Amino acid sequence: MFVIGVPANIFIYCSGITAFFGLLTHCNIEMKGGLLNYIFNTPLLHRWHHSMEILENDFHEGHTNYGENLVVWDQIFGTFYSPDRRPPKEIGVDEFIPNTFWG
Repeated sequence: MFVIGVPANIFIYCSGITAFFGLLTHCNIEMKGGLLNYIFNTPLLHRWHHSMEILENDFHEGHTNYGENLVVWDQIFGTFYSPDRRPPKEIGVDEFIPNTFWG
């Protein structure tokens, strides 16, 4: 947005919204979004992104719901995932996570 000349106040506003959604999607809360799940990436949707379930050597549930704020790109590229069942019981990441910020 900065490169195409969006005014600074709009850039700051959008950055604040992105930060809020980033924190919200990583909260360990149960939040039913209803129809909002088809527009915004909610904690319910993002939990599938961190699913540790493996099927045929593939994190099939974890390769979904990549959108930071909106899920429109996931819907366009076929990575939107919202099954009608309870979220995965095991979530996390499969790679090394450093202990420090600079690490």
